[in-house]
Amino acid sequence: MAARASGTEARDGDTATSAGTAAAAGGLGATFGDEPADPVAVFFEAFGEASRRMAYSRIEQRLADRHGLDLLAFRLMLHLRREGSRVGDLAHSVVAHASHTSRALAVLQTRGWITRTATRADRRVVIVRPTAPGWNACVAIRTELRGALAERVHDWTPDELRTAAAAMRRLAEAL
Repeated sequence: MAARASGTEARDGDTATSAGTAAAAGGLGATFGDEPADPVAVFFEAFGEASRRMAYSRIEQRLADRHGLDLLAFRLMLHLRREGSRVGDLAHSVVAHASHTSRALAVLQTRGWITRTATRADRRVVIVRPTAPGWNACVAIRTELRGALAERVHDWTPDELRTAAAAMRRLAEAL
């Protein structure tokens, strides 16, 4: 799979990754002399670089400009379910603190994209549901993200995409 983060291509078992960048910066993937890089450290260095680029990428900027959303509100829109979701479950799914999630949901509610309703059984539990315009926005945002990501991996093979997806799912489960 192409290692785009460092500008170095790594294909067919080639071990070139962002470790060179990490080594120069003294990061987790740094090695000393002829000592080989720890594969876990190299992986997390590459993962960190990809995460940083994802968080500050043109994708977020395009969404912020076009939809007036920050990254958390965007992620919440990706995780909204038509049938509704508990606020705590949404916060967990986007790995955000409850107070940050509530602020982002307030922005979405002000736009008329969601409703928040306390459950009858436990008034502390709040269910978030997208409104019709909110659901349309969810679909549009998901489609836009999928297109933007497809542009960036257009030269990856289907096998590379499946391998990357499986690795990301496995990492998410481990975390």
